[in-house]
Amino acid sequence: MGMEKEVIISKSEMNNKFHDMKVAYSKLLANDFQWLEATYKQNHEALFNPITVCGDTMFHVAAYRGSEAMLQTLVELVPQTKRREVLKMKNVYGNTVLHELVTTAKAEAADLLMKEVLFSDGLNREDYIREREEILEDRNKLGETPLFRAVEYGNMSMVKYLATQIEGMGGNLHRHYTRDHDGLSILHIAVIGQHFDTANWLVERYPELATYKDNNGKTALHLLASMATSFKSSSFLSGLFEEFIYYCIPGEACNGDEGDELPIALQNKDLEQGEPSKAPNQPGNSKGLKWYYGVLRCLKSGWKVIDRVWGQKQLHTSAIKLARHLVRTDTSWFQPHQSEEDDTICLERNYDKEEEKVKEIAAAGKEKSSEPDTPLFIAASTGIVEIVKEILDKYPQAIKHINKSGQNILHVATLHRTYKVYDLVVKNKEEKNRLVRGIDNNGCTILHHAADIVYYHGGTKPTPALKLQQELEWFETVKNEIPGHFTLHRNKDNMTADQLFNDRHKDQLQDAQEWVKNTSESCSTVAVLVAGVVFAAAYSAPGGFHDTDSTGKATVLVFHGDGRGRACKLVDVGGDIPVDPDIFAGVQGFWEHHPSESVTGLHVSVLLSDNDDADIHGDDTSASSFGEKMDSKFNICGSVPSNLHIRIVSVPTVLPVLHCCCEGHF
Repeated sequence: MGMEKEVIISKSEMNNKFHDMKVAYSKLLANDFQWLEATYKQNHEALFNPITVCGDTMFHVAAYRGSEAMLQTLVELVPQTKRREVLKMKNVYGNTVLHELVTTAKAEAADLLMKEVLFSDGLNREDYIREREEILEDRNKLGETPLFRAVEYGNMSMVKYLATQIEGMGGNLHRHYTRDHDGLSILHIAVIGQHFDTANWLVERYPELATYKDNNGKTALHLLASMATSFKSSSFLSGLFEEFIYYCIPGEACNGDEGDELPIALQNKDLEQGEPSKAPNQPGNSKGLKWYYGVLRCLKSGWKVIDRVWGQKQLHTSAIKLARHLVRTDTSWFQPHQSEEDDTICLERNYDKEEEKVKEIAAAGKEKSSEPDTPLFIAASTGIVEIVKEILDKYPQAIKHINKSGQNILHVATLHRTYKVYDLVVKNKEEKNRLVRGIDNNGCTILHHAADIVYYHGGTKPTPALKLQQELEWFETVKNEIPGHFTLHRNKDNMTADQLFNDRHKDQLQDAQEWVKNTSESCSTVAVLVAGVVFAAAYSAPGGFHDTDSTGKATVLVFHGDGRGRACKLVDVGGDIPVDPDIFAGVQGFWEHHPSESVTGLHVSVLLSDNDDADIHGDDTSASSFGEKMDSKFNICGSVPSNLHIRIVSVPTVLPVLHCCCEGHF
C-alpha cells in the first residue's frame, strides 16, 4: 500500500511539474512580460528550472529566440549575486546561454548579457577578464566554444563581436580554432555550412587557419573541392532565362543586406588599421550603384527566380574568392607518388604474377587508405573547373601530379565523366601527350576508365538509348586522344578497353533496346488511331454522298481542300503504322529510303506537313490513281486535297542508329 501511495504522489507531482513547464514555455513564446514578472519576481529560483526536454531554462529559450528585451527582463529578475550563474547553466547538450544566443545574429543581446551579468556585482578588472575568458572558452559536449558555434551558424556579426571580445582583452583566439572530438577548425565548419563570406573573413584575418587539418588529414580546401554545387562550372541552371539572369546580376550582396555587419554601437576600431571596419560585401556607395541595387532588391522581392539565382551567384562568387585564398597555401600536389606501371602497353598478362601484384597493391592500399586525395584530384572528380584552374594557374607543374593509385588528372576526369575538366586539361597539348600515355596501378589507361562505369551516375541525357549513345561518344572521344596502339593494352584483369566497355555496358544496352521496343509499340498504337481519323477526314467529300445514287457520287463534286490541308498540317503522328507499301508506289522519294525487297511488315511514320522530302501533290500526282489504291486497300472513296502533303519517315531512326553505333562494341 505504501508503494502505491508513493506512486500516486509522484505521478501527481510530475503532472504539476509538466503543467508548470508548459505554462512557462507558452508565456515565454508569447512574450508575456507581465506574467513573467508577476510569477518570478518573488520566486527567482524557478528561473533556473528546465522547461524543455533538452534541459533548456527560460534563459536558454529566450537566447536562441534572440529576444533582447526578454533576456533583459529575465536578468533583472535575478539578484545580482546570482547573475553570473546565468551564463554557466548548461542544457543536456552542454550548451550555455551564450552557446544558444550565438546561433542568432543578435550581437546586441550578447553584449547586453555580458555586461549585465559580469558587471553586476562590481568585479575588478582582473576578475572580470578571468570570468569573461572562462565564459567565452566554455565548451559544450562537442567541444565547441561559443565562437565556434557562431561560425557554424554563419552569423558574421556575432563572429566579429566575439572575436573582438576575445582579442580585445588580450585573449588567445587559438583556443577557439578547433573543437575536440573530430579536430574540425572554425574554417572547416564555415566551409561545411557553405558560409563562405564568414570563411573569407576568417582566412583573411587568420591565414594560418588554411593549413589546419582535421582528424582525417583534410584541410578546408579538401572540403571545398568536394562541394560541386558551390561553383558555377559544376552546378545547374534550368534554362536560358536563368543563365541570362545569372550573367546580368552582380555577384555581391546588395547594400541593403546588413545582417553581416556589427551594429554601429558595437563596432570597434579595426585592430590593424585603427578605423571602423567596412562590410566586405558592400559594393560601393555611389548614387548609381545605390539606385541599381535598390531596383534589384525590388525585383528579387517579387520575383523568386531572381532572388534564387542571385543567391546562387553570391555563393559562387564567395566560393571562388575562398578557393583563391586556400590555394595559396596548398602544397598537397607536391607529395610524390609513382605509378607501378610504365607507359609500355601489355598485350598479354601472366596471371600468376599479376595475382601476386594485385595482392601487394591491395595491402599497400590498406596502409594508405587513411591518406585523403589531393584537393586538385577531388576537384577534378567533382567537376569544379574553378579550383582546378586556380591550382594549375598558381602551380603549373601540378598537372603532372600522380595520386597514390598511380592515376594522373586525366585518369580522374575520365573516370568521373567530368567533361569540362577533361577539356581544360587536354587544351595543354604538350602535357596532354604525356598524360594520355599514363597507366595506373591497376594497369588501366584513360580509355579503360572511359569504359568503366564505377562512377557513372546516369549522364545528362533523358532516355536509355541516348544515355548509351552519350557513353559511346565519350569512349570514342577519349580513344581519339590516345596513341592508336594503346587500344590493344590489357589491364590487370586481362581486358582491353573495348572488352571492358562491352562488359560494363551490357545492362545499359539491354535497357536501351527495351526502351526502343516499348516506345515503338506505344507510338504504333497512337499512330493507328490518329492516322485513321486523319485519312477519314482527308478522303471524305463535303456534304457526304447521295443515298439514292447507286454510284455513290459526292454531293459536292468540286471542292477546295485548303482548309483541310491546313488542319492536317497540325497532326503529327509521332510513331509508326503498319501499311502496305504498294499504296505509296507513286510517292516521290519513298523507295529511295525503302528498297523494294522490304515489302512485308513495312512500318512508316506519317507526318502531314508543307515542306517534306516525300510528298503527294495534287498537281503532280493523279488524285484518282492514288485514290483508287486507297479505295482498294481501305474501302475509302474521295479526292486528295490540292495541297495535302504526306511525309514518309522510316521507322524510329534510333533503331538503325543504335545498331550502327553499337555494332563495333557488342
